Amino acid sequence: MRLEDHPAIKANWSHLPWTHAGGASPQIHSLDSELEGATIIGTTHPNAQDYLQLTRRQDRATVALVCEDQSLLQNLCDSLSKCAGQTILEIGLREVNANLTLK
Repeated sequence: MRLEDHPAIKANWSHLPWTHAGGASPQIHSLDSELEGATIIGTTHPNAQDYLQLTRRQDRATVALVCEDQSLLQNLCDSLSKCAGQTILEIGLREVNANLTLK
């Protein structure tokens, strides 16, 4: 299946809400944005989930990406890290296994 269609990803892949540290950025069409990197952000709040922070190459804007199954978060991070330099469109179309590793 394509990464953008994986049921564990809780985001509309084609409309990721990129933001700058100071707040919302003007919407650059996220499908054309190039991924710079992915980092797992751990939370200490008991009701919050760990998530991935994706960084966009063009302007260092970020977006939080939650994975429904927390046990898959590291695989998703590793897969997205291998896609650095590719556009969000290209990454979303990549084929992944059920455990979110790239095929």
